[in-house]
Amino acid sequence: MGLEEKRMARDIREQLLPETRTKLKELAGFDIGLEINLDEILQAPNAYDALRMLYHYQLASLVSCFESICRGQFEQDLVQQAIDTIHIQHQAGYQGEAIKYNGKQLELTWDFSETYVDPVTLETQIGKGL
Repeated sequence: MGLEEKRMARDIREQLLPETRTKLKELAGFDIGLEINLDEILQAPNAYDALRMLYHYQLASLVSCFESICRGQFEQDLVQQAIDTIHIQHQAGYQGEAIKYNGKQLELTWDFSETYVDPVTLETQIGKGL
């Protein structure tokens, strides 16, 4: 783990995560917990690529997905009934993406450095659980 990885993780933790939480709250109409274990990512063999993708694409993709889902009060109510926490997990070498519900926790797992999860895929998979 080098200085660049540490800087990106700090920027994600201190800047990007709070901004993303604020955007999700505005879209969904309530506080959605957003959890990412950045320390786990820093230990991954592909930490730089994973952090870079998370920073530049993956969180924006999540916000874009919620922009599409939460179009009105009805949709916001559905989201609030189904989700209270989003847990995003990087898993080096993971093929594809896993999007599943564990109670009211939405669990998203993929290899950030290898897979770009686009908003349409997220919207389709998350929508199945609403």
